[in-house]
Amino acid sequence: MGFRSRRMIPRAALVLALALPLACGGGSSTSNERRDGPGIAAQGPTSASEKSSPERREVVSKDCLDDAQCPALEVVGDEPAVFPSGASSPLRGLSDATVRRDPRTGILWMAYSWPSIHVEPGGPRGTRVETHLARSDDDGATWTFVSALWPATASVDPATGATGFTDHEVPNLLPLADEDGGPVRWVGARLDLFAPAGGTLGKRPGSSFRIALMTAADPESLGDATPVILGSSGTDPGWDVATDLTALHPSLDRCTLWNEPALHFDGGTLFLALRCLPVGGSGPDVGDSSIEVFATRPEGAPSAWTWDYSGRLAGHAEAEELGGDGLTQLELAEARDGTLLAIVTPDRWDVDLREFVHTGLQVLEVESLSQPRLARDESGDLRVRAQVTASDLDQFGPGAGTYEPSAELGIILMRRVIGSGGLVASLHDTGIHP
Repeated sequence: MGFRSRRMIPRAALVLALALPLACGGGSSTSNERRDGPGIAAQGPTSASEKSSPERREVVSKDCLDDAQCPALEVVGDEPAVFPSGASSPLRGLSDATVRRDPRTGILWMAYSWPSIHVEPGGPRGTRVETHLARSDDDGATWTFVSALWPATASVDPATGATGFTDHEVPNLLPLADEDGGPVRWVGARLDLFAPAGGTLGKRPGSSFRIALMTAADPESLGDATPVILGSSGTDPGWDVATDLTALHPSLDRCTLWNEPALHFDGGTLFLALRCLPVGGSGPDVGDSSIEVFATRPEGAPSAWTWDYSGRLAGHAEAEELGGDGLTQLELAEARDGTLLAIVTPDRWDVDLREFVHTGLQVLEVESLSQPRLARDESGDLRVRAQVTASDLDQFGPGAGTYEPSAELGIILMRRVIGSGGLVASLHDTGIHP
C-alpha cells in the first residue's frame, strides 16, 4: 500500500516567477526505489492499465506543416481573442485540448485552454488563461462552443497580498462509467495558478501552482463543481490545499510544482499522472523532472478521496531516449486495440530563449500504471507507436496532443507560434490512429 497523507504543506519559502506559458513542460535517472515507488494496493491485471501490445509495430510518423496535411479544428462561436479595438490579441487561439466521448450519449466533448490579454477600462493589460468547452455531434467534423467552463477568477495571492486572477488551464476530462449501464460521472482536472493584475505569463508565481479536481454528472456541470486542491512542496497552503502530494513519498520532495494533469480510470481505480518540475534559482531543472503517478478510489466527493503514490512512470532516462531532457504534456488514452498509450512531448529548457523547447509528440505504450512503467520491446527499447511534429516550428516546436480512439479524428496536435510577447495556438487533426 502506498503512503497516505492529509497533512497540509508548510509555507513555501520560495516564491517563483516562472515563465510557463500554456502547458510548458522529465527527470534524472534514478534507482528502482525512487522510480517505482510503493504503489497502490494490487488489484490484479486490468484491461488497460496493465497491458501493452506484444507484437512490434511500425512507427507512424507525420510532419504537420499546414492545414492540407493536418486540418485545423475550428470551434463555432469561440473566436480567438481580440482587443476592444478589434485587433487580434498577440496571445490567442485554442491550445492544450482534451477530447472525450460520452459513453451514454455519444457526444464528443473537448475542453481546451483559451489564452488572451485582458484590458480593463482605464487599467493595465494582463494575461488571462481560461478553459473553454465545446461539443461535437458529428464525430468531430464540426465543433460548437458550449461555455467558458472555467473562466479566470478574481483572487488575492496569500503569499503577497497582491490582487489579480487565477488562471485555469491544461484541462483533462474523463468519464467514469460502470459496465452495468449506470449513470456516468465526469472527472475534471486542471492547473490553477495566479496572475497578478497587469502581469504576464512569466510573472505567475510558482507558489500558486496547484492541481484542481472536481466531479459532476456531465462536462457542462464541471464548471459549477467545487474543486479539491492538490499541492506540491512549493505551493502556498493559503490556496486551500487539501493534500500535499509531495508528502506521499520522500523522492517527491524535489517537486517544486506540478503541471499537466492526465487521468485514467480502470478497475475501479482513478489514476492521476502529473509532471513534477523542480525549480531553483536559475530556473526549471528539466533534467530532474519526471512524470509521477497517483491513485485513488473515486468514491464519494473528491474531498473524501485518499491518494496513494503509485510511482514514477518516466524520467530523464526515458526522455533522453526520445531526444529530450524531460517529458512534458502527458495525455493518457487507449488505442483502438485497448493498449494504454502515453502521448508525451520531449523537451528541454533553453536558457537563452527563456523557454521550453519541444521536439514533437511521441506516442508510447504503457505497461502499467499501478506499478508505473512504460512498455519496452525485446531489445529493451521503448515501444513507440507514433511520432508527430511540425518542422517549421523548429525554434520552439509544437505543443500538446490528445486522442479519442472512438472518433474519426486522429491524434490532435497543438501548433504554437511563439513571438515577442505573444503566443498563437491552434489545434490540428493529424489523422493518425496509433
